[in-house]
Amino acid sequence: MKIKTNRLIGYTHSLEYNIEKFIRQGLTSKRIEIDCEIPLVQYDWTDELLKHAYLTQNSNEYQVRLKVIHIENAHRRNNSQGEQYGPYSWAQ
Repeated sequence: MKIKTNRLIGYTHSLEYNIEKFIRQGLTSKRIEIDCEIPLVQYDWTDELLKHAYLTQNSNEYQVRLKVIHIENAHRRNNSQGEQYGPYSWAQ
C-alpha cells in the first residue's frame, strides 16, 4: 500500500490509519457473522442426520404422528424467533 500511495497528493498517515481501521472493522464484523453461521450449519446437519436415521426405521403412522408432535413442541420451545412449524414440515 505504501509504494503506490507515496505518489498520491494529500495522502497522509492519518488517512492510511483510517483506511486500515475500516478494513479491520469490516473483517471483524464478517468474522462475527461467520462465527454465528457455523452453529446453524452444524445444527442443520445434525438435524438432517437424525431425520434420516428416523425415517429409515419404517415407523408406523401412529409413531410418526407422535414424533412429529414431539419435534414440533421441541422446536417451539427452542425457537427464540417464534417461527411456526406445520405438520410434517421437518420431513419435507
